[in-house]
Amino acid sequence: MPLTSTSITDSAGEPNDGAVPLVDNMSFFRHSLMEAIREGVVFVDNHCRIQMWNRRMEAITGVGKTAIGQTLSPAVLQLRDTDQELVTNQQNLFESWVRDQRPFNGNYVITGLSGRQADVELQFQPVKTADGKPLGGILLVLDTSMQNDLQRRLNALQTIATVDPLTQVGNRAEFERLLDEYVRTHKQVGLKCSIIIGDLDYFKKINDTFGHHIGDHALVAFAQLLKQHVRGRDFVARYGGEEFVILCANCDENAAADRAEVIRRELGAIAQSMMQGKKMTASFGVTELRSGDDPTSLFVRADMALMWAKQTGRNRVVISGREPEQTDNEDLDDELRRNAKSISGADWPEHFQPPAYSVELAAPDLLPIFIEKLKAWTELTKCKLDRITDGHMIVSLSQADPSNSRISGTIQVEVNLLQTVEIERPTNLPDGTRVVLRVSAFGRPSRWKKLDFVALGKAAVANLRSIVGLGDEEFLVKWPVRKKEESRRYK
Repeated sequence: MPLTSTSITDSAGEPNDGAVPLVDNMSFFRHSLMEAIREGVVFVDNHCRIQMWNRRMEAITGVGKTAIGQTLSPAVLQLRDTDQELVTNQQNLFESWVRDQRPFNGNYVITGLSGRQADVELQFQPVKTADGKPLGGILLVLDTSMQNDLQRRLNALQTIATVDPLTQVGNRAEFERLLDEYVRTHKQVGLKCSIIIGDLDYFKKINDTFGHHIGDHALVAFAQLLKQHVRGRDFVARYGGEEFVILCANCDENAAADRAEVIRRELGAIAQSMMQGKKMTASFGVTELRSGDDPTSLFVRADMALMWAKQTGRNRVVISGREPEQTDNEDLDDELRRNAKSISGADWPEHFQPPAYSVELAAPDLLPIFIEKLKAWTELTKCKLDRITDGHMIVSLSQADPSNSRISGTIQVEVNLLQTVEIERPTNLPDGTRVVLRVSAFGRPSRWKKLDFVALGKAAVANLRSIVGLGDEEFLVKWPVRKKEESRRYK
């Protein structure tokens, strides 16, 4: 039998005469439901007057049951759009929804009486009678603040993990992850893939002349220029220091080299305002994916091409396998050995300029112990710390000439550390070696007297060896050093 307002069925489906009228029961159910659900619920009539305002609405807005009977307006909710612009009553937002009897869904911000702002999703649904007459509408208010805050936090973590904070291009970790992906996917589909490595020329000179703050601006300017020349599936990242990389999807090395050449010319033509109108140049190494390549071999080949570009004049683009012929620089081969693979078997990064004196030393100490000894050396010699990164340190100090203690000069000493477990152990290192370090001394020009920076560098290294306890000559692995008359400065 059909349910009526005067009869109700029990759990067995039989009529239960004399029960509380069903209409009254259903009102209790509706009220309990509206108070229990997690969304804010507002009932409005045809005149947009509030007929119901549940507890969740009180929690979101800070407005209690006094809202019932008021006209629902943006002012009641202190409603703002997602750009934080206040929604005015003149816009007749809710009244237009009721009048037009049309559903609506949108994102807004509600400011409660306490000042707390809640990101919300508003859902309006018109309500009509069985014969189609409008009764008003239901407004559902979904508080999305927690989800949005979580998403913002996840986005921030994603940015920290993948973006270089200074230049806002990809960082080294993200580049290395994508390089592996690029190699794998391009091999699978049989498409060309290339890599460009670009390095700002004489970046240290920019820092020394204008300061590190301007050097940062130079890096940002270079990164922005690189971003202008990437396509949809390409990727640009800062690999480290002043070195940047571009992964060129579906691109052979000729096209990649053409793009690098366009970047090189554009960069060289820009008068940099932060550098008092002076211009910057950059060198580039290019190669493409070859059969048998893995991510490491692809990168190393491009890096070697970049090294040739730097060693043969800078401000140029070199494609791997098409390196320029040997130049008139008599010391070119020595420079390549000096900055590529040493006689100890360690792969050292390129010097920022030719050193006056450079050696490799082998230490029997564990790395943490050796670092403590390095600290003692810097304190005893009153070094000024210029730069320090993981396993790399550059300091400035005043060093007396060993042949004449009245003559001294300022030199820079670069210490690069490498644990032997990270390289193939060469036979020319003493047994028990745990740390290999490259120590390089660079002279700072003096306008008052001519200094023998080779002698100063040797003295500084000898002092280092004595303080940190590197032992006898058997621990010294000599670095190939050019004859004095063959040395030259970078131009």
